Amino acid sequence: MKKIITLLLCVAMLCSLASCGKKEEKTTQKDKDITDSKTTLEDVSEENDETLPEDTEPRAEEETDVAEKDVATENKDAESQESEEAPSEEEEAEELEETKECIELPYRQTIAAGYDTSVAIQSDGKITCVGEDSCYATDVVSVDQHRHYICIKSDGSISAGGTKNLLGECNVWEWTDIVAVAAGEDFSVGLKSDGTVVTTGYLYGDFAGVDSWTDIVAIDAGSYTMVGLRSDGTVVAAGSYNQDIEAWTDIVAVSASNGCVVGIKSDGTAIASVTHSEDPRGKVSHWSDLVAVSVALNHVVGLRSDGTVVSTVIEDIEFDWGQCAVSDWTDIVEISANYTHTLGLRSDGTVVSAGRGDKCEVSGWSNIQLP
Repeated sequence: MKKIITLLLCVAMLCSLASCGKKEEKTTQKDKDITDSKTTLEDVSEENDETLPEDTEPRAEEETDVAEKDVATENKDAESQESEEAPSEEEEAEELEETKECIELPYRQTIAAGYDTSVAIQSDGKITCVGEDSCYATDVVSVDQHRHYICIKSDGSISAGGTKNLLGECNVWEWTDIVAVAAGEDFSVGLKSDGTVVTTGYLYGDFAGVDSWTDIVAIDAGSYTMVGLRSDGTVVAAGSYNQDIEAWTDIVAVSASNGCVVGIKSDGTAIASVTHSEDPRGKVSHWSDLVAVSVALNHVVGLRSDGTVVSTVIEDIEFDWGQCAVSDWTDIVEISANYTHTLGLRSDGTVVSAGRGDKCEVSGWSNIQLP
């Protein structure tokens, strides 16, 4: 019996040993598989670590290069655009000159035929003259002349000269707010921005009442006559003139001298008033297409819109110096007439003249300001 029990125990022990062996084998195989798996993962990780820099670093460098190229291109384009847009020093100087602060005027006069002299404003703002009198002024924007000259500067101040100022015709330095000036026989007239008028110099009794003029938009003066144009197209005058001008209407421009007043109507036709019916200066009713007029002691000239000029005739040969020989003028933008001569400013800044050569030798003038 004991032998049987001992045999059974031996069998049970053998079975237990066999079972344990299998478990150890399985554990060993499992550990081996885990180890192999870890090895594989490590190998893959190493491969990835080795491959990733090779694949990604060039791309980053390439992207950096592209970005730098784009920035360089943008900078180059910006510099090119800035170079194209940046003005030169000369352009900046010209722009500065063009934008220079200047008084606003309803109209400008840049040439003037005086009694003994011709005067004009150069491109640099200085005035130049020829004839018996000397003249000097700078920074000028508008000028007129009879025996003396009077001018407006860009800052609005007024300057006058050319005579000994014996009658106070040049006493204008205290004038302010002036937008137009006119030089008469020994007197000066200034138009203020409020439409009133100031005067200085020798003004005899027939000039009384000028200081009461209002709503004036343009003025002119010559020998012994002064005229003003109102904003409603009517006209006032002082000195030697015919009172029939008080009935004029629809006038857009006016000029006067020594008993003669000529106006331009809105349709471009001319109307005249003279103190003597035989005065040839009054024969302008057939003129048309006018944009400007200038009355002198012996004749009248008119500027047409096409740049040509018309003139009355001088019947007394004693006073004819050829100042009416303007029929062949072209490309004219401004006119001025006085006792012995007539001036015309061309659109290119040159000046033509007719009359006594010693009073109007202006053939060398150029770069004269346009009105």
